[in-house]
Amino acid sequence: MIRSKIASRFKRAKTMSFLWALAAPALHVWPGAIGPAHAQGSRKDDIVFNSRGIPLAGATVRVCTMPASGQPCTPLALIYSDAALTQALANPTATDGLGNYFFYAAPGKYEIEISGPSITTKQIPNVILPNDPASPTFSGGISAFSLNLSGNLTVNGSTTVVGNLASGTLSMTNQATPPGAAGAGTVNVYTKTADKRLYYKDDTGTEIGPIAAASGAQTNAVNTFTANQNFDSGMHVKGPDPYYDVTRFGSYQGSYPTAPTTTGSITSGQTTLTTPSAFDVANGQYVTVYGAGPTATIYTPGAAVPVSSMSVASNVATVNVNEWAAGFGQSVIIAGSTDTAFNGTFTTNTGNANAFSFTINVTHANCNPCTIGSSTTVVAATPFITSVQGVLNGTTTWQYKIVAEDMFGGLSAASAPITISTGASTLGANSVTIAANGCSRTAAGLTTITTTAAHNFQIGVPVLIVAGSTGDQSFEGQAIINTTPSSTTFTFFQYGAPAKTSSCSLGGTAKVVAKNIIRWNQRFASIIGHWIYRCSGTGCTNYTLIGHSDGVDGAFIDYGLAGGLPNAPGYVPQGTPPASPTNEWLSAKVNSGGGTTTLTLSAAASSTVSAATVLHDNTPVVLAICAAMGGSSGVGGTIYWPDTFGAVYPVTTNLDMRPACPQSIKILQAGRISALAPIIPKRQIDWEGAPQGAGGLPVGFAAKYQAQILGNAYPLIYQTGGDAVNSTFENLSLQVARSYQGGYYQDGTWSEGTNVTFRNVSVACSTPNGCFPMRPGGQFFYLYDTVFFSNGAANAQWGVPEPFIQTISFGIGNGGTGSPQSLVSDIEFRYAVFSGGGVLFDSQGQQLGTGANSIKCVHCLLENSITPLFRFNLPNINGGGSALDLEYSSFADSAGGGAMPLVDFAGVVNNSTFSGVRIFGASCANGGGPLFAMGADLTRVTSVSTSQTGPCGGGAPQAVNPDVGGFGNQQVSVNNASTGIAYLMQAVPNAPTVAISGASGPPAGTYFYNFIAYDVNGNGTLQSLPSAAITVNGSQGVQLNWTLLPGQVATTICRGTNNGTNLCATPSDFQVYKLPGTSFLDNGVAGFHFTASAPLASFAASSSMTGSGIQTPQLQLTNSGFVDTLAGTWTASRTQTLPDNTGIVPVTSYLNSAYDNATRANGAIGSNWT
Repeated sequence: MIRSKIASRFKRAKTMSFLWALAAPALHVWPGAIGPAHAQGSRKDDIVFNSRGIPLAGATVRVCTMPASGQPCTPLALIYSDAALTQALANPTATDGLGNYFFYAAPGKYEIEISGPSITTKQIPNVILPNDPASPTFSGGISAFSLNLSGNLTVNGSTTVVGNLASGTLSMTNQATPPGAAGAGTVNVYTKTADKRLYYKDDTGTEIGPIAAASGAQTNAVNTFTANQNFDSGMHVKGPDPYYDVTRFGSYQGSYPTAPTTTGSITSGQTTLTTPSAFDVANGQYVTVYGAGPTATIYTPGAAVPVSSMSVASNVATVNVNEWAAGFGQSVIIAGSTDTAFNGTFTTNTGNANAFSFTINVTHANCNPCTIGSSTTVVAATPFITSVQGVLNGTTTWQYKIVAEDMFGGLSAASAPITISTGASTLGANSVTIAANGCSRTAAGLTTITTTAAHNFQIGVPVLIVAGSTGDQSFEGQAIINTTPSSTTFTFFQYGAPAKTSSCSLGGTAKVVAKNIIRWNQRFASIIGHWIYRCSGTGCTNYTLIGHSDGVDGAFIDYGLAGGLPNAPGYVPQGTPPASPTNEWLSAKVNSGGGTTTLTLSAAASSTVSAATVLHDNTPVVLAICAAMGGSSGVGGTIYWPDTFGAVYPVTTNLDMRPACPQSIKILQAGRISALAPIIPKRQIDWEGAPQGAGGLPVGFAAKYQAQILGNAYPLIYQTGGDAVNSTFENLSLQVARSYQGGYYQDGTWSEGTNVTFRNVSVACSTPNGCFPMRPGGQFFYLYDTVFFSNGAANAQWGVPEPFIQTISFGIGNGGTGSPQSLVSDIEFRYAVFSGGGVLFDSQGQQLGTGANSIKCVHCLLENSITPLFRFNLPNINGGGSALDLEYSSFADSAGGGAMPLVDFAGVVNNSTFSGVRIFGASCANGGGPLFAMGADLTRVTSVSTSQTGPCGGGAPQAVNPDVGGFGNQQVSVNNASTGIAYLMQAVPNAPTVAISGASGPPAGTYFYNFIAYDVNGNGTLQSLPSAAITVNGSQGVQLNWTLLPGQVATTICRGTNNGTNLCATPSDFQVYKLPGTSFLDNGVAGFHFTASAPLASFAASSSMTGSGIQTPQLQLTNSGFVDTLAGTWTASRTQTLPDNTGIVPVTSYLNSAYDNATRANGAIGSNWT
């Protein structure tokens, strides 16, 4: 009998069971007592009995793991003599002398086989050794409704947990070899033996890890990485290091060029905004709702404003007002004071734009403050000052209304109508016809133009003689009208140009721009600009929005630009201006509801609106970043606009960084910005574009990539004087496309801007109607390095604003005698390109403190222009301007005519002066245009010098030409073999004379003749001035005669029907190409081909020194205080060779005459000899 016993270490009770089996010989197994099991092993105890019930010693006990097979069974299991399973026990084992056996094994199923002498082998399958409940181990899967473990769980296979797995410690065995791919939709998490760090593999077999550094990366703690980290996608940082990323503060990117908009409704005092369809805004982003803000409190232009206080000392009253400036000597009306002595009409003694105060004379006891009550107001006796410019004697009535806009999109009520009753019938460029042969010029340079009808042109304004219209390009170009002797004549100066009478055989066209100018008392801090409405006719009411005055300036010039302002913000009426103040916008964060039709905003509406325009906005994003920097007292930082991948960041409300942002902010722009409202940087701004901000588009005339800022803002970037300090703009492209729209505008009210730099910046106007790309103000130190400023409209038409205007604000109360402004000083252009127009320095007729000083332009190019490169309109500057230095400046593709000057000083008049002008290495319009245009008084512009200006004409008789230089001990190399070192010939030879001669000649018609002069090296001049017109009948020849210029050795003939430049002979026409002499008979010989274009530059030299020798009309030798001049009149080209001899040079010749001493008379040799 076999007795079996299983013991547990947690239960000491003995259990007996009797299993009897008969066999021959029989084996009896008797259940024995159950002993304890230890650690992770489970104990098996049993006794083997024989058939007589006696314990069987030495029986063989074989233990196999299930499933087992065969006899003896296999496979053998691992059995141990200790609970820890560390001491292996032989398998098979044997019973002791009392028939007992035991072993420890891992929990599981086993087969026990009993065999031995005189017994039948017995196999007992499916013997279960259970787990220790304190540390259970399962070799198969576990399914349980609940499983509570207080110790550790070891899983050798896999486990699936649905719900939560809560454990104090999860132990993982380090893997020497990583596992394979996980099952679909799962990951394998493991640690490696090599580094003991955590990894995982997804169902594609991709290994990710190690997941953390040794200490473990945390989102809310400092993590230290000691190795390079790789990021395979973008990274957005909330700051401060290395920058503040706008996407971490709720930015929005929308489609190019403008982001989507919708409409919405909101109730006053509520934060719920409803839209007709889901709007693509996310929670945490910002929206702007037009008209949902409070009603504007801004004053109406031209209306009375409150007086805040008054004081009197010695019968002089100081009147303090809010944001309103009185002009010096202006008549003002004070009303509503409880002290009636202050009510009335007064003339101001002073005006102080910055302090918002003025003084008047009044008979009153001293008081400070005076008692005036709370209803005292002041208004200008004449609220608006109007004038016409360009075209006078008009009879058309123009009416205007002006609407002010505050900093939050609120509009004032429109002003009262402003009437101009003497306006031109057409604003903008007005044309008149020049009479045939109506151009003349005196030797002193005074040019008179005669028109076929009254021109009504004003003195002192630019006039354009249209290129190609007159037949004589020497008159064609832009000038400043000097006088108007009669209704059909006007004059200007062209110093240095040859005298002419009855020129301009084709007549021609002259143009002047008719403008209307309106000025009103200037406001300040709360103003972002003024919208201008206009209609035509007395009592007209059909007003249309036509223009905008940027910033706080109380002035507007109506250029008559076409197109209107259809892209003004939606809250600005296109037609009838508002009769009462309008509501401001509501700008707020979307707290919830993003992507739905119901949005909960962070701020409540102040006004109820329905179907109002709703837009995305990134202005609050920047202001939130400024708050994170510490506000206005913060230390600054970098704001990063990441790549938009072709989209744009909309800026919908005024991005005014002045009140709440720190100084010293850098903007790093890698995405495009679309501005529907101005960007207003604070001082010490550093705005830099990154490559991605270009949107993948190239920019002409740029040094490299330029990030784009575009949109309909008026203007795109706006700086006030006090904040245009230590500012840098780099790698930017500002794109303006609306009438009167500004690209960059610096309010000149304060004349305070200093140290402003533009580097690799383009500001271009693409509208055909005209806009204002650049209007900086400032005091000093402005640098423009590798810049491009373009007014595209000017490429096709004349009379729109120049692309770069350096000017002032000239509203009433700003500048003038009381507190004069200044134009900028210390301004430098490097590698600057101007297209469609040049640079205008304009005092707007106001009295200035100082003018334009220390202006330098190096490698400046004027492209596709109908204006000069520089024009100075400075009629009233105290002390004037000074120090203009142009180096290597030039025209390209000038459309302005042969008389277009490089620099126009004709506007330096009255008490204004300009001193110190240097031009080096310049080229001029159409090859030979003048360097200068001057007014009648040449003493207004002094200390003028030019050198290396090539074929340019003069234009300034007071200029000197210091074409000399010192080279110290340096060597001087000349590499140009054709010209060498040269004294240039007169660039434009004088006209030839013509006369009828012979019986054959060119076909019947009227002709003009020119010629080109050549030096001994084959270098030519420009084409000469044209001859007088000569008419032939087809059977007449034309005799030409000309005077040789010093150094001229050959002449090419030019012929045509233009009283200007004509086509010239080609090299195949040897009879008229580089012919010698001083005359030519045009007898109509077949083969003359006048088809070659006139040269654009002159390189002919009167005297030169080249590698082949010295070429000069005469040679002067000096010694002993005397001059020996070697010269002659040659009748043919000759070659003379000096003999190789020392001392006196012998002459071999013959005598054909002599002096007869006998007769004391001359005669042939021998005739008088005796």
